Amino acid sequence: MTLDNSEILVQMAHEVLMQVRHHPYTPAQAAEIPNILACKAAYFFGNDLNDEEVLTEVYVPEGFTSFWNSAPGLTDVQAQVAQQLFMVDNNKMVPTHQGTNHVIWFMDDTHARCLMRMHDMHTYKDNDDTYSGYGIYIDDYEKGEDGIWRMKVLRLDYGSFFGDLRYD
Repeated sequence: MTLDNSEILVQMAHEVLMQVRHHPYTPAQAAEIPNILACKAAYFFGNDLNDEEVLTEVYVPEGFTSFWNSAPGLTDVQAQVAQQLFMVDNNKMVPTHQGTNHVIWFMDDTHARCLMRMHDMHTYKDNDDTYSGYGIYIDDYEKGEDGIWRMKVLRLDYGSFFGDLRYD
C-alpha cells in the first residue's frame, strides 16, 4: 500500500525545516543532538532486537501519545511497546529499520522535534518473503530531570514499497 504523506505531516515537516534553516543551533543545542539521535537509535534497535526494556526506556513515563498516518494511536507506553514487539516479532522475521536525514528543531531547552526518513525491511523466516516499507517520522522529545531525552509524541506516516506486512 503506497500512501501519500498526510497534509498535517507535510506541514509539520515544512515548519521543522524552516525553523532549523532560520535558527542556527547554539553550542548547547548542538551538544544535545547526539543524545536525541541515540534515543531514536534505541527505538529502532529496540524494535529490531525485540528488547522490551530498551523500548520502554525511549518513551516518557507519562504523557506519551502516538499518531499513525495522522490517526490517533496508543497513549499507554506498555501498550505501545507490546504492539511494537508483536509487529516485529523476531521469532517470525528478521526486521531491520534505518532512520536517515535527521533534522532536529529545538523548541526550547528541554523540548525538541525530530524529522526523519525511515526505511524498513522484514524477511519472514518461514518462507523468506521480504516486505519493504518507508515512512516519515516527526517525533517530539522531552529532556527529563535526569538529563535523558525521551520520546513524548511519535508520529509516523507509513507506506510500503513491496511485499506484504503480515500480522500472523
